[in-house]
Amino acid sequence: MVKKKETKIAKETLTPSLSSVTLPEVREQVLTAINNKELEQALDQWSKKNEGRQHVGVRDLELLSSIATEYLDTFILFGYNLEGERIIIQHYDKAKDRDAMMEFLKIIFYKYQSDIDDD
Repeated sequence: MVKKKETKIAKETLTPSLSSVTLPEVREQVLTAINNKELEQALDQWSKKNEGRQHVGVRDLELLSSIATEYLDTFILFGYNLEGERIIIQHYDKAKDRDAMMEFLKIIFYKYQSDIDDD
């Protein structure tokens, strides 16, 4: 049986030779490394401390998304532009949504008309 010769590969050092780097560059590299480490530690502490709050935030975003979807997927906006021209903006995905929107508008107009007739 032949033993394979183990070879050790020298690890590459990340430290540049001092002759090629000026003192301010070395100082900047050291400060960057320290700041990155401190930032990482602070982020870990914040994540552990606020873990429960993050779940609440995600839940609230999901709830807000469903509410926004309910009210903004289908809409009609009536108004006027700066020149006084009438503008109607509408959005709907399905014919069913458009029909429901039109039926709702009919109810509003009938109610408005009956309120005017009562006065």
